[in-house]
This record gives sequence, C-alpha cells and structure tokens, in this order.
Amino acid sequence: MLNTTAPGQETLAQKPVTAHLKRALDKGCQERTAPLIRALESIQDHLIWQYGYEKVPRGLDKTYAYAEICGPNGPVLTTEVILGLVLFAPACTYPAHAHSGISERYICLSGAVSENHQGVYAPGSMIFNPPEHTHRITDSKTEPTLLAYAWIGPQQQLAGQKLVFSRKGE
Repeated sequence: MLNTTAPGQETLAQKPVTAHLKRALDKGCQERTAPLIRALESIQDHLIWQYGYEKVPRGLDKTYAYAEICGPNGPVLTTEVILGLVLFAPACTYPAHAHSGISERYICLSGAVSENHQGVYAPGSMIFNPPEHTHRITDSKTEPTLLAYAWIGPQQQLAGQKLVFSRKGE
C-alpha cells in the first residue's frame, strides 16, 4: 500500500490536510479518546490518505482527507463494514451529502464538529446518520478535527459507495 517515488524510497499517500494530523493526535491525547489516539499514533505512518472522489469540490482538497482502515479498500480487507478516519483542517466545511443505503456513525476523537448546525460535537461524542440523510459538516475555525467513522450497509452498497453532493440551495 506504499507509493514508491524513487528506487529504494517509499512514501505514503499524503494530502495537504495531513499537515494537521500531529496536532489533531496531540489534542486527542488530552481527551477521553486518548487510548484510541495512542493506538492511532502507532499506525499513523501506515495510513493512506485519500479523497474518494473523481472530482473533489473546490477547496476541499486542502482541508479534508480520509484513511480507510478496514473495508473493501483498507489494509484490513472485509466486505461487511468500512471503518476509517476523517481529518478536517481548521475552518473546513464538508458539503451537504448523503449515503445511499449506508448507515454512518462517527465518534469525534479530537477537535469539534457541527452537523447541519445542530449543536457541537466534542471529543467522545457520537453522531449517527441513517441512510439517505443529508448532512453537512463544519469544524472549528482554529483546531483540526479527527473523526473515526463506521459505514454499515449491504455489501454491494459498501463496495460501490459514491457520495453525491447536494447543489447549493438544497
């Protein structure tokens, strides 16, 4: 799962937002999510960060990325569930979207997010999105946010999941 850039030299798939990972992990070590954060610190150099879209919405390529840990494309292969991490840079707004046939659960590991402007979720908070539920995520203007996610649904939905962003005004 490593990308080779030159003979004998390997680097992991990084994205601009991964510059905020250390700070997100450091902040998470001060929260009740610290045991999970310490486990993530031990594997952070093996995470493959990606966008998951053919065309990333403008600006999102600098403020967002995810790393699948377990699922059809993760280092732990399974077709039963997708587990991973989402990292947001400070002041990120993740556009309104929904997941077809997929239930989504998040636990905030560090930072804070708001979903559909319905409260703020601090570290340790859990968020549930049923299938087809449109949701938009914003995070702190000053701190990065790290979330763990789980997608659960039919195997064919998990294998071919494509996010559809809502148009402005929807």
